[in-house]
Formats: sequence, structure tokens, C-alpha cells
Amino acid sequence: MSPVGPVGEAFADRGYEIEEFLVVPEHSFHEPGVEVVFPDPLAYDAIVPMGAPWSVYDESTIGAWVLEEIGLVRRLGAPLIVDWLPPYLGWDDAVEFIFDGGVLQPDEVAAMRLAPGEIVSAHWLTADEAAAHVSPLAARRLSWLDTEKPATTAYFEDGRPAL
Repeated sequence: MSPVGPVGEAFADRGYEIEEFLVVPEHSFHEPGVEVVFPDPLAYDAIVPMGAPWSVYDESTIGAWVLEEIGLVRRLGAPLIVDWLPPYLGWDDAVEFIFDGGVLQPDEVAAMRLAPGEIVSAHWLTADEAAAHVSPLAARRLSWLDTEKPATTAYFEDGRPAL
């Protein structure tokens, strides 16, 4: 089993109880086609899939991207949008939750580094500028958030306010 390592520690430091669930038992690593009964996902605040015979912290095998990402773990604010989405590309309908992630501080921005070969560039954009780079659904939500600056959760259907 992969150790929970820094990901688990980051959640534990924020007060979360850590529970591990092994999907593929060690004796089946080379033939992972096992039947599994998963726990009810609604019983958890967060689910972090970690898995494979190799630890996500084995930098010589998979690189250091997980540890780099942990530096951006933030406590989320209230949900800003709950958006019901109709079936798309073979998926049944879905619900997306968009949370207030707060404002990055200057020292957090200064500490950011682009991963060579992974991220070509990064830009700070207004909602209007971002519209050319994101899906129409995301553009509608960004524009609404930028204009309305909601104080409570808004309910959407397919990227548009529902109520």
C-alpha cells in the first residue's frame, strides 16, 4: 500500500481523519482485475485516490509532482456555485461544486514555479480574457462570478443561474 505521506499529513494537519482503503491487494498487483465494493463516498469529506504498486512519493519512479502540488493546498471557503450538468460525452448528468479558494498572497505567487515540460506558461486573466481559453460553460460561470460577486451559494443548470 502506498503510504499516505505528505498528502495524508496535509489533510491530517487540517483536522481530517485519515482512512485508507486498498483497492487492489498486494497479491493481485500483477493481475489487478479484482472485484471491489467501495465505501459510500458520501460518508467522506474528501477522497484522494492514491494507488499503484509504486508510491506517489517515489520520486525516482514518478517524479516530484505530488509534493509540488501539495504546496497549493488551501482551506476552501463556501461553495459559490452548485451546477447541474446534463449528459455530455458519454457521461450521465453531473453536479459540479465551485468553491471560493481565496486570494493568493504575493509570497504564494512569488513561490510558484512552472514545471518544465508540463506547463508552458501561466497568465493572470480577467473573466472576460479567460473566456477565449476555457469552455463556454466555464466562461459563463466565470463571467457571472465576476459580475455578481455572490455572498451565498448560487444554483446553476448547465452553467446558467437556475433560480
